[in-house]
Amino acid sequence: MTKCVSITIHSTQRDADNTCETVTQTALGEYRMQNGKAYLSYDEKENGKVTLKIEPDEITMLRHGAYPTRLTFRKGEMYPGMYHTPYGKLNIATETHDFCVVDGSSVHIVYTLWMEENPLLHTTLRVSWEERNEI
Repeated sequence: MTKCVSITIHSTQRDADNTCETVTQTALGEYRMQNGKAYLSYDEKENGKVTLKIEPDEITMLRHGAYPTRLTFRKGEMYPGMYHTPYGKLNIATETHDFCVVDGSSVHIVYTLWMEENPLLHTTLRVSWEERNEI
């Protein structure tokens, strides 16, 4: 069963120069369970549709739209990925330092995004959601 949810995305990123940027955004989306996995989908203003596939030991973030991306998060591991841009594809990887799923209502991920074998951004990401009533 699909539920309508209100979502808050809070991200803090630190680059190689130690410059930090924090962004908080909200969105309306959908949450559903399927085959023992949770799926959270929402639209980002600039990047199109985002889907999080949440499993007990792995989270996959799929961005659809003009610049599709797939990021996989598994604690203590590095996963290769691909970032599509108007100028071509870039090889990226996520090194997950920590993540947890809290009571089926939020995920917390701490990771480093690598690009072409160089650390690019250290990110702390928290995505939380709560069911909303349709009016």
